[in-house]
Amino acid sequence: MNISDKGIILTDNVDMEFLKSLSPRFHSKYVKFVINVESNQVCIGMDVHANCLLNKGNKGEEEHLYGGNIFFDDSSIIYESTLNIPKNLKLRNFKGNPRIITDAELMTMIEAVLLAWVKI
Repeated sequence: MNISDKGIILTDNVDMEFLKSLSPRFHSKYVKFVINVESNQVCIGMDVHANCLLNKGNKGEEEHLYGGNIFFDDSSIIYESTLNIPKNLKLRNFKGNPRIITDAELMTMIEAVLLAWVKI
């Protein structure tokens, strides 16, 4: 599969085997994802979260984008990305690293979109 450094926007459900097939293009232990909580879109497999195809330069869209990583060894999800910093600073709810989402309500919202597309 030929995937650019901007990843691919999911148009069908995928599983961990599909996610693993995207690596080790950039990262051998995990795959990066970006979701848009407003449009319920998911982009996976990019090199850098900020380069994802969901971010087409539309500044209004950026407020709906969240990023993270799915780890292959235990299927864990870490909501860490530079895309998360503005939202965390606005919520003032982060523990040391504003790249990592720790707000339970926000994590539930992100996970609902992610798990609608990705079977972990």
